[in-house]
Amino acid sequence: MKVSIRKLKTGFLYTILIMSFANASLRLNASGFSTLYRLVSPIPVIMIIMSDRNRLKKTLFVFLSWIVYSLIVSVFYHNISINYHVNLIYLMVLYIIVDKIRFINNDFDTSFFSFLDTVTNILLVLAFLQMIVHEAYPYVRISPKRTIVNLFFTNENEFAEPLSCIAIIYMVRQFVKKERKYLIRTLVIFIIVYLNDAKFCLLGLLFGALLTTAYMDTSRKKNKHRGGNRRLIIGVIVTLIIILVLSMGNFTLKFQGYNISFNDLITKNVAKIINGEAYSSGGGSIIDRTNAIIYGLGELKNTYLFGIGFGNSVYMLSMPQYTLLSAQSMHNIFFQLICEFGYVAMIGYFLLGKKVIQGIREDANWMNVLKLIYFLSFILISSQSSVGILSNYMTWTITFYIALLGNKGVQSKRLYDLRVFT
Repeated sequence: MKVSIRKLKTGFLYTILIMSFANASLRLNASGFSTLYRLVSPIPVIMIIMSDRNRLKKTLFVFLSWIVYSLIVSVFYHNISINYHVNLIYLMVLYIIVDKIRFINNDFDTSFFSFLDTVTNILLVLAFLQMIVHEAYPYVRISPKRTIVNLFFTNENEFAEPLSCIAIIYMVRQFVKKERKYLIRTLVIFIIVYLNDAKFCLLGLLFGALLTTAYMDTSRKKNKHRGGNRRLIIGVIVTLIIILVLSMGNFTLKFQGYNISFNDLITKNVAKIINGEAYSSGGGSIIDRTNAIIYGLGELKNTYLFGIGFGNSVYMLSMPQYTLLSAQSMHNIFFQLICEFGYVAMIGYFLLGKKVIQGIREDANWMNVLKLIYFLSFILISSQSSVGILSNYMTWTITFYIALLGNKGVQSKRLYDLRVFT
């Protein structure tokens, strides 16, 4: 009876996660917050908070502090984007659900991955069927190109993003953990990402693959795996050398319908961002996204690095002096959060980076390797999406899983009693 109650709890929470993955289609109307996930999830989460508030004090404090800080700097920026703060609340809801599954599950690391793996396998089958049938899911549009798929995600970029995130896990488990059964799934994801023309997702996957090779033999020993810091340095140096060679050799990447040089895609734009020198004219998606980052960092500087408030990067790009032809948002969650949260985001990135680096230096096991490679690759992968990433709940579920990976929850003697969320 105790085991069945635990399965009932986790099964219900997993069901809510699946609702969130299909958030774009599982809704009552074409717009607004009336999606099934947003309507259902607050009820169990409130019950979780009420019964487990002592354990969740830190989580609630962090999220609420971000909201308060953002509202304060938004006032000084003369615009408050309430809907984005609501989005932040729903990301907190998602985190609490993933964390609760970790707390009530004896083998969170394996079982939650099995859940993600099963969902991914279903998505890959559905993607293949959509290529054949070429029909759109409710409330989403499908590209006229039959090779492009998005299922119940808003568009092909939003679909490529979580697939790329799970592919990073597959590569680490395949080549570092030596499980050797995810190669075909990884290759299929590479193909779908390429067919979906998701350039930055593809670059993130290639970057993750390069870093993975530096840690390919770390799971051969049973005790702690040393040399994680050295491997990281070697991996970064090799990656930088490859980028330099590709840029100097004017290497061309072939995408659907057009070619673009590696220098134009990456190197030149990075130099522009570092120099703070925007392109004089836009019109191309890469140029406009680069300019959006430069404009955002300029506005951040004007606020003395305090930030402009959550969602106000979109408001900024509606101003005449910043209007872009092909982008209405920064298309880069990494720089967007820096621009909008200022010191809070920069301190958060520093603490996160410090924790990840410290973990890889102390023990380069597959979980610490995954955290390192994922969070570095995520900078590129997340650049594929617009602000739609804030409601791409599968992407964030994978991210929260990796963040909580290896962190054991404290089990309670009352864990299996009849209260559903205790």
